[in-house]
Amino acid sequence: MKKPVIGALMVLILLFIAGCDGGTAKTLRISGIVTDSMTTLPIGGASVRAAVKGTTISQEKSTNSAGAYSIDLTGLKTGNVIQMLVYKSGYFTYGYDFTYTGVTSITINVLLQPSSTVDTINGYASLMNVIPPSASTGSILRTATVRHITPPEPTEVIIAPRSGIKPEGIERSLALKGTRIKSANFERGYMVADIPKGMDIDDFISQLQAEGWASYVEPNSYAVITAAVYPNDAYFTGYQWNMYATSMPYVWGMPQFGSAVTVAVLDTGVDVTHPDLAGRTLPPMDFVYPPDSPSYMKDVDGHGTHVAGVIGAIVNNGAYVAGMSNRSALILPVKVMNDSGGGDAVDIAEGIYAAADSGAKVISMSLGWSGGDYVATVANAINYAYNKGVTIVAAAGNDAPFVVDFPANQPNVVAVSSVDDAFALSDFSNYGPEVDFAAPGGRRSPGLMVYSLYPMDSGGMGAMAGTSMATPHVSALLAMMMQMGHSRESALYTMGYTAQFDERNPFDYGNGIINAYAALKDLTMDSAKFWLATLDGNPVPGLGYLGYANLDRSFTFNVDAVSHGDYFLRGWVDVNSDGLVNDGDFYGSQSVTIGSGANWLSGTMRLYIYPQSGTSKISAKGMQAVTLP
Repeated sequence: MKKPVIGALMVLILLFIAGCDGGTAKTLRISGIVTDSMTTLPIGGASVRAAVKGTTISQEKSTNSAGAYSIDLTGLKTGNVIQMLVYKSGYFTYGYDFTYTGVTSITINVLLQPSSTVDTINGYASLMNVIPPSASTGSILRTATVRHITPPEPTEVIIAPRSGIKPEGIERSLALKGTRIKSANFERGYMVADIPKGMDIDDFISQLQAEGWASYVEPNSYAVITAAVYPNDAYFTGYQWNMYATSMPYVWGMPQFGSAVTVAVLDTGVDVTHPDLAGRTLPPMDFVYPPDSPSYMKDVDGHGTHVAGVIGAIVNNGAYVAGMSNRSALILPVKVMNDSGGGDAVDIAEGIYAAADSGAKVISMSLGWSGGDYVATVANAINYAYNKGVTIVAAAGNDAPFVVDFPANQPNVVAVSSVDDAFALSDFSNYGPEVDFAAPGGRRSPGLMVYSLYPMDSGGMGAMAGTSMATPHVSALLAMMMQMGHSRESALYTMGYTAQFDERNPFDYGNGIINAYAALKDLTMDSAKFWLATLDGNPVPGLGYLGYANLDRSFTFNVDAVSHGDYFLRGWVDVNSDGLVNDGDFYGSQSVTIGSGANWLSGTMRLYIYPQSGTSKISAKGMQAVTLP
């Protein structure tokens, strides 16, 4: 905390001498500007008083919005002592005495020091999904645009020596190979060395590992900013608002990790002949129709194929739609619903057992019993699958009551409600305390439904709305998280703390609207740091960063010795850790008024993927650079 220095503030006095005559009464004009010593901004409404000591001569004025004041004192004589006083709530009072020398005007500029009371800013913040563009029925064909950033080849290796190995021995080993220790962090147990000139990095690593004194050696590889991919799938542009609403354009540019995860789609079946699912499906199962039925293994209704398309439609192939999984999921079609969209408990339970025994890691169930009625046969199957490590995801229901359908209302099931293109709860969506996540399910309005695949003999494309459409978004994200190595528990934990939760209504949204980019990057709110900026956009001088938000998205920041008034609170997640606000980072700004004591933000502060910053355009054009503290 800075200690105020009363009476030691900068005062600029400009004298304009008009002669000295001690016997004649004169007039003196005192003028100047009062500014904040922390922000250097003008202070309006400050009181400025000038009085002649030992007389009744005095005048008091207030500064205007530019911090300016002007006072005229009459009847002065050379040698009079003039006492100046400048004060305003929230600042230390400034006093200054001087002897009148007969001049006609004097300029006194004053820097007021904020009082040393500590105020607080309290509130919540959320990482936001990409704002979907407006639905369009115009041209939908476009060329694929993929922004790739190629990292440079590593020129260094990171070496972690085993316990007890002395640096002198390491230096000798490296010197024999023509290199040396470039830097070291012995507290963390690693060092960095250049790759010897002319030596292949893999050969160098092999040599070091063969010597036995290093616990591991790895390339000092480069991180790059995340690329956004806007695929050329025919119905992506202008139709698939749902992929924007889960921030998928920033996911499709990420590398893949590990093997594809099996997602069982328990539904009306899946058209495995659909070209946009080529290579993405496993041999289907049918628990409804016998092999001699024309409906056997077929999706006559179309619901199941639509769900499967949301999960795994091929991305960037110039046709149909883009699915979420981007090769992260293999779809296991399990037909448990008949051609009219209905299914009995036994068929559904058998489908759950079979999916669990077939190695599914996720079971996606866009089905349910209205009213939340408990079905023991299905509940037992769910518990069996859960105990085998399977994550079961189910739709909350489409009846719009404060009741979550069964089996979504079960404790071992991830319940999903639906939101529209404005991130509001869909008018048909069920909601309640059992909801775990929300995802795009659309509205019953042209252009605002969810566009996905449909059986080829019914046109190959279709639009639907419902929590049935929301559910596969969550299932697909779970598959991507698991492909990256997350367990069921860690995947759900991370998805919960990275979800968009700006409205803060857990009955509607559960943990929030899934944010695939934030979840896969593990970007929680406790990685967001905040600072205070003046109304001209610049950080408050000398204040620095206020701190980080908490994991639960709340924050309380102490603001010491800052003038009361209006500011911008700014938040930032430096995704690629380069110290700059740039493409792919999260950034947000919200106005805040600082007064005495605790100050609460109005609404949840929203951090958008930069350079979007609250607009529907994901483009750096016209976006001003952000000034950091």
